[in-house]
Amino acid sequence: MTFVLTCSAHAAVDHRLWGTLLHRYVDQNGRVAYRDLRTRDYTSFAEYLKLLAEAKVEGMSETEEKAFWINAYNAIIIQGVLNGHTAESFLSRKRLFSRYALSLAGRERTPDEVEHQILRKKFRDPRVHFALVCASTS
Repeated sequence: MTFVLTCSAHAAVDHRLWGTLLHRYVDQNGRVAYRDLRTRDYTSFAEYLKLLAEAKVEGMSETEEKAFWINAYNAIIIQGVLNGHTAESFLSRKRLFSRYALSLAGRERTPDEVEHQILRKKFRDPRVHFALVCASTS
């Protein structure tokens, strides 16, 4: 089952494009069709990444900000895989989660930073863990 955390129509960031991409490229078992995304819709995905990079989290409601960071985390993981990273071994996981970075909300951030310094620390919501993509088949 595919889902995207969304907010109201007047939200600071519109995640509908992300939802469309997830609907197209994630199957019922949660597997992502990375090659198809890259060949068919990478321009749209790049637009979404640009939106995340330029977003301003200041002034967002708690729900909007939590949705932003969860969606940003999952997008950075998918971009990392598209850039050749994997989460299938200890060393490759380390590189993907703690060294790979993208611009999110105005500065470079790693998936570990988003998960541990923002989502877990700020929101203290244990359900967040279930919404994050690990990009691993295990």
